[in-house]
Amino acid sequence: MKVEDKIFFERNKTARKVFLKLDNDGTWATPLSKELKLYREAVSRAFRELKETGFIECTNPTSSNYKTYKLSKKGKMDFNEIKKLDSKS
Repeated sequence: MKVEDKIFFERNKTARKVFLKLDNDGTWATPLSKELKLYREAVSRAFRELKETGFIECTNPTSSNYKTYKLSKKGKMDFNEIKKLDSKS
């Protein structure tokens, strides 16, 4: 994992929580916000930031109702290292 990515996850706890709850099936902001007890907007922002950094991908980018996200190839490769960061905090 790149140093910049490690710093991103160390500084952004919300993105780290959201990332660690994603799987290969994908999910959208509303159920994840309820599970994590966060505002939906905070989860959507985390999705946007995680997508920009390449850790997740949108499975239905043309949907106007809701967007579903899942781990990208990069996210799958770095998942265990990010999980270790979470256990340290």
